[in-house]
Amino acid sequence: MPVTVVLPHVFGTDPPSPPIPLPNLDDNFNAIVALLNPALTKLATFAVGGFAIVGSATTTNIGATGVGYVQITGTTTITAFDNVTAGTIIFVEFAGILTLTQNITSLILPNAANIVTGAGDTAIFVSEGSGNWRCLSYNRAKSFFASTAQTITAAGQLVIAHGLGQIPDYIVVELRNVTPEANYTAGQQVQIAPGPMGTSASNLGLSLIKDVTNLTLRFGSGAAVFHLPDATTGADTALTPANWTVVVKAGLFPGH
Repeated sequence: MPVTVVLPHVFGTDPPSPPIPLPNLDDNFNAIVALLNPALTKLATFAVGGFAIVGSATTTNIGATGVGYVQITGTTTITAFDNVTAGTIIFVEFAGILTLTQNITSLILPNAANIVTGAGDTAIFVSEGSGNWRCLSYNRAKSFFASTAQTITAAGQLVIAHGLGQIPDYIVVELRNVTPEANYTAGQQVQIAPGPMGTSASNLGLSLIKDVTNLTLRFGSGAAVFHLPDATTGADTALTPANWTVVVKAGLFPGH
């Protein structure tokens, strides 16, 4: 529909110009839509709603669902997703533990490494066409674990479930002071390295085994279990196990 615009008269200037007809707005709108159509089409592939549950398979059909949010169940290793239009973006949630297999062309994952999923993990995948997909983001529901304070017992063993769903990438062991000793005060934390302390004859320190489920600690059989430098003098000091507890922390690197 043609529109006529009258320019306003500004005080102190000549009388306003005659009315200026503008082109048909319907034609302008249609031209703009035609110009933006490719971009709008790509946006639509991202903004599609809906939710579907899909069982894991070697090639898992997340694109065939036609929805934007897919939960993948099962434990079958995934090496590929199905073929959909390039630019399609799908949010994925994993219901449990399975392996996503990195492929330089068809399933491109962060750090170019396989991912062992955990329950509640989420990811964003974009199709690059021809059955090729790229993981834009991977977020773990749980990527860090810290144990409660554990009692230290000479020659004792602790088996602690970490719940990460795969072997942790890193471990941190801390001694926490409960009763002041060797010029440490209650609540202070001292990071130590797993392994023996002192000579082999002293039987001090701890070993630590990590697997997909547990952290297994074995304390040295020496009466003190641990030695530390005095916090003030630096002199080697045998600790009293009852004055300390141990805390173990474990975690996964992003995208692993």
